[in-house]
Amino acid sequence: DVSNRPGFLRALDLVAEECRKGGHAPILHFETHGSKQGLHADLTERIGWQELKPHLVAINKISRMNLVVTLAACHGLQLLQTLFPIDRAPVWGLIGPDDQVLPTDVANGFRRYYEVLLTEVDHNKARDALVQADASNADTWKRQNAEAFLGYMYGEYQRRESTPEKIQRRLDDMVATLILHGKATVASSGALRRKLRAQLEDNEPHFLRIKSHFLMLDLFPENEARFPTTFKEATALHAKVRGLMDL
Repeated sequence: DVSNRPGFLRALDLVAEECRKGGHAPILHFETHGSKQGLHADLTERIGWQELKPHLVAINKISRMNLVVTLAACHGLQLLQTLFPIDRAPVWGLIGPDDQVLPTDVANGFRRYYEVLLTEVDHNKARDALVQADASNADTWKRQNAEAFLGYMYGEYQRRESTPEKIQRRLDDMVATLILHGKATVASSGALRRKLRAQLEDNEPHFLRIKSHFLMLDLFPENEARFPTTFKEATALHAKVRGLMDL
């Protein structure tokens, strides 16, 4: 139980240390105020989603991609908007609301969630119990896993960075740099441009590199079977998850 921002972040560091020493893969439950900007230790101090993310990544890495976070806080899914292709996944699984929730529904919902989880040992059944216990707006509770995070993050990157204008700018910069360093000539730049453009527009190899890093498969190759998402499936996940966000 913490009452301010420094205490909140210190508690996360203690969780990470405890997991490191004991080999734990925890469920972290946050019960506090929340907004589209982050969590609030009280009504004045905010922990932005971007600030929270590296603490979660550290715990998730220690737990070998097994961290589950439950958010009894409004707008919990906004954590998704902090993700970038150079990131590691902050969680394996996230359960939280995509909007505001009432304190009574939070209390009733998570009481049922943990009752079912501890007796059935089944996240899906526990999440269903959480939804059913919300008398006001059951649809606000969402469950997402790291592969959905990957699809959303990579899809947003592609949407913003793979426009014809940005591809052309990167292509011009690459060719100019190669010519400057004597790796190519102006005479050969036409064929070089065609080759580089094909590479820039071939998204699947790029996706597989990002997937390996984001899902920590480069660190824990034994998890390969847990995360079979293909490039095509990730694209579909992006459309699905983006529909949940207030964008």
